[in-house]
Amino acid sequence: MSRMIDLRSDAVTQPTEEMWDAMRRARLGWAHVDEDPSVNELQSYAAALTGKEAAVFVPTGTMANLVALMSHTQPGDQVILEASSHIFWCEEWSFARICGLAPSPIRGDRGHMNPSDVRAAIHAQRFSHRPRTSLICLEKHPQYCGGSHSEACRSLCCLGSRPRTRNRDPHGRS
Repeated sequence: MSRMIDLRSDAVTQPTEEMWDAMRRARLGWAHVDEDPSVNELQSYAAALTGKEAAVFVPTGTMANLVALMSHTQPGDQVILEASSHIFWCEEWSFARICGLAPSPIRGDRGHMNPSDVRAAIHAQRFSHRPRTSLICLEKHPQYCGGSHSEACRSLCCLGSRPRTRNRDPHGRS
């Protein structure tokens, strides 16, 4: 009988004896200056596996989410996300503190945001008192509300190709 491996989180996955032995035998170095052969090998393998020029190892999901947020935004931007999403509930503090972002949660139905609600929340241009929307975060499997994405995701993807008429100057200036 095969044993189930639980990969939900690095907090619940327990290493086997073989994993501990591999860690004890691992060649070590300073990853910050590309001197860790294990990290270099892992990054090269990941790049080859995905067909990319390079890859970077980040040890936690939180770090990966922050890297993604910071690569798609600028400090002061707004990020639209579903109000029960993992990234909002578990990592909201990092939006402002580390990334300098303003989260804009939208209440959805089982993790699905209504495209018209998303469209209404988009700030296309920056006013002195309003952040510019630069990112819409979607969860592949909304875990806190039992949802999943398919049609909802496709309908939101169409928002980027529609002309934006929202958030004109409230004082009639162009």
